[in-house]
Amino acid sequence: MTKYLMCRIYCKSPMNVVSFVFVGLMTLTFHVHAADSSAAKLISEMRGVYKHRFIDSDTSGNKWEAENIVEIVPFDDVHVYFRAYLETVNGHNCHVYGIAAFEDGRFVYRDTQFNEIWKQRCTLNISLTNTKLQLSDAAGVDGESTCPMYCGARANLGNFSIAKSSRREIRYLKIVKESRQYLEAVDAFTQTMK
Repeated sequence: MTKYLMCRIYCKSPMNVVSFVFVGLMTLTFHVHAADSSAAKLISEMRGVYKHRFIDSDTSGNKWEAENIVEIVPFDDVHVYFRAYLETVNGHNCHVYGIAAFEDGRFVYRDTQFNEIWKQRCTLNISLTNTKLQLSDAAGVDGESTCPMYCGARANLGNFSIAKSSRREIRYLKIVKESRQYLEAVDAFTQTMK
């Protein structure tokens, strides 16, 4: 039953109209508060820097030490700044950063720019399970990658995860907030809010 129809049935007097509107506003306030509360909880659990060192190699058999790094920094009550630098086989990597919004129990980054070469806009989901931080740009029925513009030829953000246990406090927060990436992300985000 729609709210309009419910009001037509219930709102027989001006006092009932006021009551109906009041209950509607309280319900909306509860949902907004619940979303803010869920976002704050997730930000608290997710914030920090995640690092994983490993041995990478190329097709010639050369080996070197590589490192995946994901930074999550609170931006406001329902947004986080993130930066991910991920290395994969043969030295290819992904490097993406931006401001992600809380949506349905996770943070979602939507690129402000439509990529003319790839004919799509990057959408990256950042979520947390009991054991890992996950990044995924997979979309659609076939799970096609939406962020190839941020990755090398053999790298992708289709289903990346890093152990939750690798999370540490960011002790260089001032450096992060003065970085080119952070300032660009904030500028792009504020442009969308105008």
